[in-house]
Amino acid sequence: MENFIVIDNNLSLKKLDPSNLKDIWLAKTLDQDEVIAVKNGFLYSIERVLQGKYYLTKKDLYGTPYAIYQDKKSPIGFLEIGTIINDYSVFLTYALIKEARGKGYMCNTLKKTSNLIFSDKINQIENIRLVIDQKNIASEKTALRAGFNCIEKTPNKYNIYQLTKKIINKTHLLDLRNEFFYYLASSKALVSLTTVILIVPG
Repeated sequence: MENFIVIDNNLSLKKLDPSNLKDIWLAKTLDQDEVIAVKNGFLYSIERVLQGKYYLTKKDLYGTPYAIYQDKKSPIGFLEIGTIINDYSVFLTYALIKEARGKGYMCNTLKKTSNLIFSDKINQIENIRLVIDQKNIASEKTALRAGFNCIEKTPNKYNIYQLTKKIINKTHLLDLRNEFFYYLASSKALVSLTTVILIVPG
């Protein structure tokens, strides 16, 4: 059975699996989308990412590409959570299939995934960042709606957006993080994150 990380009522994350036909379809669909990965697209090849099996045995969230699923049945997008870098930051990369755009799915995914990351690494991650092509207006609007702010406009064609951790109650965060890890250890088929939505992006 597939291991889904439930981030909302109808949205889940699942590690990209090179043997899963739905994940293969998702990678091919995104790679054929001119907005995403063709000649003038904004993103690298998802099919190439799918070929790298190194991440399948990783035990944590980081350095891993995920498929975004709707109702644990239909893949609608891609999300990669980068490795933690020296200044206590992690980068996210994302894309949705054409049919899923404009419905709030990515905004919601960014919000809930950010909450998950901050609650998982309370003392290790201060910021979550996005690198967005300056021509990708839709992605910039999504980032802003999800609570990210533009912190740098680079001289090349990319802008950097950032969400900074806002702790509500550290003791409460630690308690809920422990609860999350209990569920993680006790269920191989399904991990519910509805109890660890801790950060209010803004």
